[in-house]
Amino acid sequence: MTFNSFRFLDNVKINTIVQTLADQLENSDKLLFLNRTEVVNSEDDEIVGKWKGSVYAADIIADDQEAPSYEAGSFQFTTTVIPKIKIGKTVPESVIKRIDRLGRSLGNQNDLAFFTDWEFQFGEGLVRGIRQRVNEMICAMQRDSYTYNRNGIDLGTVTWGMPSDLKVTVATDWSDAVNSTPITDLQTIAVDTAPDAYGEQYNRVTMSSRAFKYVTQSAEFQNRIKGELRYNFGTGQINLKDTGAMRTLLANIINMTVEVYDETFWEKSNNGAKVRKRVLPYNQVIFSNSSDDNNRDVSFFANGVVTESIVGSLYGYDGFEGGEAFGPISYYEPGHNLNPPVVEAFAVVRGFPVKIRETSTAVLTVGSGSNWA
Repeated sequence: MTFNSFRFLDNVKINTIVQTLADQLENSDKLLFLNRTEVVNSEDDEIVGKWKGSVYAADIIADDQEAPSYEAGSFQFTTTVIPKIKIGKTVPESVIKRIDRLGRSLGNQNDLAFFTDWEFQFGEGLVRGIRQRVNEMICAMQRDSYTYNRNGIDLGTVTWGMPSDLKVTVATDWSDAVNSTPITDLQTIAVDTAPDAYGEQYNRVTMSSRAFKYVTQSAEFQNRIKGELRYNFGTGQINLKDTGAMRTLLANIINMTVEVYDETFWEKSNNGAKVRKRVLPYNQVIFSNSSDDNNRDVSFFANGVVTESIVGSLYGYDGFEGGEAFGPISYYEPGHNLNPPVVEAFAVVRGFPVKIRETSTAVLTVGSGSNWA
């Protein structure tokens, strides 16, 4: 798109800003799950082939003896249509007037500095909105459950094939300090189920601060501390507010790294209300192995060609001369019918998380009800 003499609202510039910031944000601690997942350029209607069958140990046979032959198994093909993740923001009239002064060489250095800072912050907001959604989706993949129902798009409940014995709900809610058994619950999956059934060795758990608080308040944890430190603490002598020390103690007891993750993001509900949403639900704990981080043979985020880049090139939009491009891309677009007279900016990707090894993560649901609201 060309805005007459506007040399500032430029698709090439906003696109460059968005792509540069996208690379930087992928290394953000706040975007924990995206930071650990490789983004792989992928085609729509990508065919993902999975071998379904068992590998058997070879038999020991004598000379001249016939060796048995076993079934070979088969390929299972899954067609993945990659959905679009898109966000738009309006450039207000006040900013447009200031940009107009710059375009007609009537602006001063303050106007130029204002626009430079504004466009960078504007682009960052677009990228962060996309990356926050991608981070949430990858977390959902690791939990093996994603629901989305907004603006007429209802995905139902998406799962990635995690076995049911790695998706466990505890028998006693962790908010019950007297009767809950959080240590046993964690170790049952990490020490028993995952290695015995699937050969998985989880070395990390990720949970909310609320779940962690309930662990440290439990009688089981405090009794295990006494055994760990070989000291019989009296009532109230353990400083549960020292989260650093408590995390170290819990990590030593369960022999896994303990992460506390409480990142949230804003979204608009269907009725327009501003709602804060958690990436990782309060009441779920994820098991993973740090050696699987950024390993595309385990999981990845499939990043597809953005249709807007193709259509933009057909219409001769600035910045889209190269035709099809992988996301994220960004562009300016005039508002419809000048009512109101604004400009809109959009950023878009096409993508979805792909999990190759279904047992690479496990999830523990540790409670429900008002204590977890």
